[in-house]
Amino acid sequence: MERQAIVFTLGLYLFICAAVLTVHILAGALHASSAGDEGTEEKTSSSTSPYNP
Repeated sequence: MERQAIVFTLGLYLFICAAVLTVHILAGALHASSAGDEGTEEKTSSSTSPYNP
C-alpha cells in the first residue's frame, strides 16, 4: 500500500510538471506568432512599469 501511494504521488507530480511545461511552451509559441503580425509598427505597452517597456 505504501509503495502504491508513493508511485501514485510521483506519477501525479510528473503529470502536473508535464502539463505546466506544455502550457508554458504553447503560450510562448502563441505569443511569438501573434507578435509577428504587427509588422514594423512601434510596439507600445499599456504598462506603466519602468521594468516592462
